[in-house]
Amino acid sequence: MRLLNADDIIRWVREKPEARVPLIYHGLPKTLDEKEGGRVTQLFIEAFSSMEQVAGSLMAHFVYGGAWSGPRSLYLRSKRDEARGWLSGLRTPAVEEWVTRYIATLSQDIELAEIEEERGF
Repeated sequence: MRLLNADDIIRWVREKPEARVPLIYHGLPKTLDEKEGGRVTQLFIEAFSSMEQVAGSLMAHFVYGGAWSGPRSLYLRSKRDEARGWLSGLRTPAVEEWVTRYIATLSQDIELAEIEEERGF
């Protein structure tokens, strides 16, 4: 998806959003950094995050997709730090709101991960 025109992708999804939104969000780059293909993700959030379950599904795609080694809390911290960096370059309130919620979700998950790590789970 990173090699395609972001505006064309969103235009295609808008033609049949009920059918295409569920198809596309799994393949969105897990970044908002435009150098890494995040423009399409930003446009997607802007266009479709108001649809029922889209914001949450995309949140799950970002938070729970991927693999890591080592403490889960460190992995989540790095994701949160990256998301904080995105805030300075955002252009729209919808994307800023989504990123703010994403950061809050990561913060909650970091706390839970730290508790589990302390208890040895």
